[in-house]
Amino acid sequence: MVQNFLSRLEAHYVGLNLTFPVARYGVGLSFREVFGIEFCDTPQLAAGSFIANGDTVSVRHQLIAPLVGMIRALANRPRVVVSLGQDVIDREIKGHPKESTGDRVSVLPLPTIRQGPTDGRIRRIMLAQPQESDGILCDRLGQLFDGQELAPLSDEKRFPSIFLDRIARRDTVLPYYTGISCVWASVTPVLLPGYDDRKEHHGDHQKRLARAEQLVRKALRQANINVPSQVELSRVPYWIGSLHARDYRPREKLAHYPCWHVRLTFDRPFTGPLAIGAGRHCGFGVFARIDDAE
Repeated sequence: MVQNFLSRLEAHYVGLNLTFPVARYGVGLSFREVFGIEFCDTPQLAAGSFIANGDTVSVRHQLIAPLVGMIRALANRPRVVVSLGQDVIDREIKGHPKESTGDRVSVLPLPTIRQGPTDGRIRRIMLAQPQESDGILCDRLGQLFDGQELAPLSDEKRFPSIFLDRIARRDTVLPYYTGISCVWASVTPVLLPGYDDRKEHHGDHQKRLARAEQLVRKALRQANINVPSQVELSRVPYWIGSLHARDYRPREKLAHYPCWHVRLTFDRPFTGPLAIGAGRHCGFGVFARIDDAE
């Protein structure tokens, strides 16, 4: 999705967390790593963690779709509409129509990954734009979302009250998503932009895998990623804490797409963030780097 990102990440960085107002202004709210993340905000990137009452809040992978909906719903608020304009919100944040100007914002929940044991739950959110964009929209969203509450949609009761707020820049998980490596593996599965279960593939696992690989390469082209790569597919996750591909619940309009975990080995180092597939703007097909030595 984005290349040559690391220098921008180092040069521009603003942290926001998710917290109750009492913690936001509390003297005891030190910006320590225990609070999860930073809401990092570069010309093309913003990321935030979930904090409530000074304690980290985490979300299950099965709730990616409603979580992304809550983040996008912030763009409906009057001050955001006045600042950005309804046409920009509809086109670049909500994706209506699908064709954008190249400034499309991806809302990417980031499961907690690390070397060693982890629960894999979601404590961070990243907003990202393509490399070819000027990043102004992502920068404005970082400012407008600061201090805002993520309100559950309709009768949704699976989320606590959580707010976006600024915190320190140090974080141990975010570099997995924004670092540089030749090898990347999906943390949330890729929704392939097509079908891998054609009649001629019925009962033939190898043909189905070959078709799925074709669709992965199509997804890479759609994300404007033209670096040659080797493709490995699996229903089983590559990362501790991620789920089997069948256990994810995309929103209804995306539920019919084939769902695979993917490992990519590029011919040359690639710099994140990286998200591909039919759900790349809404939390699916999000990759993390694997150290080449591993």
